[in-house]
Amino acid sequence: VLESPYRRVKDGHVTDEVVYLSAIEEGKYKIGQANSKVDKDGKLQGEFINCRVEGGNFVMVEPHEVDFIDVTP
Repeated sequence: VLESPYRRVKDGHVTDEVVYLSAIEEGKYKIGQANSKVDKDGKLQGEFINCRVEGGNFVMVEPHEVDFIDVTP
């Protein structure tokens, strides 16, 4: 099973925790892009974050709704 690394996001803050998810598993979460703006404390910046969801579609969600963020673009 091929898995990709993602950094966990909790309450709008990007953590140092890296989680490996398969393509099937990642469809269950809102995953922000690696180039999302983050401040020096790890807080996602902006009113909305562009996230990938089930089926490879993209939606705009508030930072506290993001589950993970890509490690690499």
